[in-house]
Amino acid sequence: MQEPVDKNLQISILLGKTIENLRINKKKLSLNKFANEYEIGKTTVHKIENALVECKLVTAWKIANALDMKLSDLVKILETELGDDFKLIDE
Repeated sequence: MQEPVDKNLQISILLGKTIENLRINKKKLSLNKFANEYEIGKTTVHKIENALVECKLVTAWKIANALDMKLSDLVKILETELGDDFKLIDE
């Protein structure tokens, strides 16, 4: 029997993949160019995209702005991908 993925990790993985996808396909920028152009640490972006750290709200906001979107739009993408029944807190 396979253990369920930690919900925080699940969000971190999805956020990282989403940011990487938008960075590459929308902005057409390498990790280095993206980090330099928007003054976000390259190591920070790398760690977020690879789910090695949990992304801070302020950093997510900066990244969303760099991707020409509102943070709420980035969150909507995550909510759509995770589905309506995904909850961080079990009731």
